[in-house]
Amino acid sequence: MYNDDYVETYDLLMRSRGKAYRTQALGVVREIRERLPEAASLLDLGTGTGLHAQFFAEEFDDLVGADISADMMALAAKRVPGMATLRVDARAEIDLGRTFDAISCLWVIPHLESADEFEALIAGLLKHLNPGGVLVIEPWYGPDEFHDGYVAGDRMSKENGGAIVRLSHARRIGAARIEMVVHHAVADPGEGLREFTEQVRLSLFTREQLAACFASAGAVAEHVERDSFAWGLWVARAAA
Repeated sequence: MYNDDYVETYDLLMRSRGKAYRTQALGVVREIRERLPEAASLLDLGTGTGLHAQFFAEEFDDLVGADISADMMALAAKRVPGMATLRVDARAEIDLGRTFDAISCLWVIPHLESADEFEALIAGLLKHLNPGGVLVIEPWYGPDEFHDGYVAGDRMSKENGGAIVRLSHARRIGAARIEMVVHHAVADPGEGLREFTEQVRLSLFTREQLAACFASAGAVAEHVERDSFAWGLWVARAAA
């Protein structure tokens, strides 16, 4: 799904923006431990390149990273030795053949196309929780929070002395969908210059929509504020 350039750029971008991965991971762990102190197994759905998983590994001996991108998981496996990985499409029916005490789902919701997909995802994840298990999900912008025409630019340094410049433009393509075009220019000492462009479509859900989806999927959920998460977290458990 992603080429090598994209995976390298994504990982560099996420690390260069100063995101508090340890703080965020420990915040997720805290929400889990408050509800299930003995939790021993965690599925990290949408693990990407393992930037959160490296800290989850300090708390859970039984850790599984799952993502749609095999290339990203390959990098995650190097970053988190001993972590099992599974290729999973969150937009399709999930059947992993086992259950977990907890599931984290960070930076996944925007990639779903509809509230129906979100409800189906929740229902599928609840089936993968042990009794009393905890599901932690990170939301994103709501439709009223997105700024149409948003532009971002980043410059990143590579370990080989090269550099990457990333420019993005996001526009609304409906009441609750956006299209983001991302252009990368890459400079390597040996290979010279190259460039590539990616397009991605993302969804915007209201808090009310998400709450309704949790309820329809059979989950008891609450939205909690966390300083390290701009949009807080949803914490859910299967309805008794």
